[in-house]
Amino acid sequence: MKPIFTIAVALLFTTASFGQSKSDKPALPTDLAAVPNDAFAVAHIKLADIWKNDALKDLRAILEKAGPKAIEAFDKRFAPAPSTVERLTAYMPPPNFMGGREEFNVVFILTVSKPFDKDRFLKQLGKTTERKGRNGSFLVDEEEFVAVRFLDEKTMAFGTAPAIQHMVDFAPPMKPGPLTPALELAAGPRPIVVGFNATALPPEFFDEFVTREIPEPLHALFRAQSVTVAMDLDGDGHFHAKVNYADGKAADEAEKSLGVATAMAKSLIEDTRKQLSEKVFGDGKDAKIDDLPEAAASLLGLGALQHAEDLLNAKPVKRSGDALTATIALPPHFKSAFGVAAVGASMLAPAVGKLREHAERIKSQNDLKQIALALHNYHDANGTFPAAAVVDKKGKPMLSWRVMILPYIEQDELYKQFKLDEPWDSEHNKQFIDKIPPIYALPKKLSKPGHTHYRVFVGNDAMFDWIQGTTFAQITDGTSNTIMVAEAAEGVPWTKPEELEFDPMKELPKLGKAFKGGFNAAFGDGSVRFLRDTLPAQTLKALITKGGGEIVNID
Repeated sequence: MKPIFTIAVALLFTTASFGQSKSDKPALPTDLAAVPNDAFAVAHIKLADIWKNDALKDLRAILEKAGPKAIEAFDKRFAPAPSTVERLTAYMPPPNFMGGREEFNVVFILTVSKPFDKDRFLKQLGKTTERKGRNGSFLVDEEEFVAVRFLDEKTMAFGTAPAIQHMVDFAPPMKPGPLTPALELAAGPRPIVVGFNATALPPEFFDEFVTREIPEPLHALFRAQSVTVAMDLDGDGHFHAKVNYADGKAADEAEKSLGVATAMAKSLIEDTRKQLSEKVFGDGKDAKIDDLPEAAASLLGLGALQHAEDLLNAKPVKRSGDALTATIALPPHFKSAFGVAAVGASMLAPAVGKLREHAERIKSQNDLKQIALALHNYHDANGTFPAAAVVDKKGKPMLSWRVMILPYIEQDELYKQFKLDEPWDSEHNKQFIDKIPPIYALPKKLSKPGHTHYRVFVGNDAMFDWIQGTTFAQITDGTSNTIMVAEAAEGVPWTKPEELEFDPMKELPKLGKAFKGGFNAAFGDGSVRFLRDTLPAQTLKALITKGGGEIVNID
């Protein structure tokens, strides 16, 4: 792995950056001024400038074929209008590495060319509630998945609720920070700028990574405080990067380390060239048809290696104070390829969206399978499935069944910390709400922190009862025809004994909502199926009962 790092580092430092004089620093616009210069990372894209570039002329031509009426109708449907979008900025607040599981939240800041109707935008978002912060307020949607903060009449920030809460509570520092160079560069003409703050990483984590993965002569190169990369589309385009170090001494050591990295990379290139050449030239005899794919790939590899060596020989790296900077022209026709890629991406966008949702749905199904397995293991150990809740002497529910199966999902230590004779929200037990096991939360933060949507049906011949556990023998409809756990539309604190009350004479509780078209459910036999929302209510009720004797067909 280390040789790969060697060549990658050498190429990075010889295919990068810019320098901008201090006297040429533009004032930060609203979107960039809202980004903390001590954030973990930032990316700024001038969407309008990129859209007008020749690289996307083919995509513009295809769009125009939709017709002016269709384009105008599309634009009027949304607020703000897509045609007014100018810039998109995204940044990640510093993660809390010391608080357990790292949370990488993202804030997106959208800037448009014309003032937009905020009320109309909020209607698109659905029902919202206002939340207060130290330095202002913001709005959160009904599911608390998306939060929005209006910065001015042309600029708004949106992201997860924790990300926007952090934005409102902590104003950007007044003094320059690690991302200041990236923000100042983004205020200029470059259409794409990305900055990374290495100081946001825990020193012990970073030191361990460098020691373990990076060859010792290159350690100084990785002791950077921040990295800024950018791209312009002037002519054939250029790629830029600037790496800042703590002081002149650190920059001196990095410069020496870069020389070592370049020599190591050249040596690696030469060794690899010999190996690829053997595949291309062969042994002088006619090749077999099976050799064609490998020989073709090796031929392309030789070209790539030569291009890499040319970059190394050009030595574009410059020393600028406490930083290493460089710039390099992009390969000819890069912008044409960029345009083709954009056209392809636009065509694939719907498929990618469906693929992402499908992946999240599969993740939820896998979690449900683990929950179902834990319930089966509980049955094997205790002779019954758990009751829907741990109850007190008067039969009042205190803790959810999800707490009772903790030992069967490799959470025995967490289970031992609960006081089973106290309710879920007692002073002692409520501290564990934030320690929700990952399999109880919907993927991609579709669940609120500490909440779960995996709930069971209770009562009226459903598989669960508040007090008594169910045995396999009592599931006379068959375990493959009886729902055990389902994705509910409403999430609840995972320790809270709040389940789905079942009454065959009433309307069913709301299910799904996380995924389009239906919901996942684990059945008594441990299988997990995606049940369409087109399934008749009577059929679904038959699947909930464990002994109704109904004949059910869900195919």
